[in-house]
Amino acid sequence: MQGALLIGYQIGLADTTTIVNRGPGDLGDKMNRAFLDAFHNDFQQVMIVGADCPALTASILKDGFARLDENDLVLGPTMNGGYYLTGICHPCRELFLNKPWGDSSLLSTTINLARKFDLKFHLLEELTDVNRPEDLANFGGHPDPE
Repeated sequence: MQGALLIGYQIGLADTTTIVNRGPGDLGDKMNRAFLDAFHNDFQQVMIVGADCPALTASILKDGFARLDENDLVLGPTMNGGYYLTGICHPCRELFLNKPWGDSSLLSTTINLARKFDLKFHLLEELTDVNRPEDLANFGGHPDPE
C-alpha cells in the first residue's frame, strides 16, 4: 500500500509529475476518475487541489492529510462557497456527480451529501480562490483589476 497522493486537478504529484488526461465530462467526472485511479493504485489517502488558490500552503496540505487519519472527507472551503481542496480516504462517487460546480452552494451541497452518507468530515481553513479577475484584489502584490 502506498501512502498519500496529491493531485492538482490534471497533474498527479507523487515521486514524479505526470500529466494525465482525465477524459470527458465536468469537473466532478474528472475528479472521480482521478480518485478512482489513485485508489486503484493502492494510495490510502488522496487529495485534489485547485490550481486557482495562491494562498494554499504546504502546512495546509499537511494538515489536510493529517485530518484524513481521522475523517473520511476533508474539504478546504473558499470564500465564494466552493472549495479549493478535496481529500478522501476511500472512493465515494456520489460526492462528485451532478454538482453545482462554480456555484456558491457547492460546499453546502457536498457537506449535506457527506452527512447523508454518514461520512465524517473536517473543514480546513477558508481561503480565497481566483475565479474572476476581480478576485486578484484579495492577494497582496497583485495589480488591481480594471
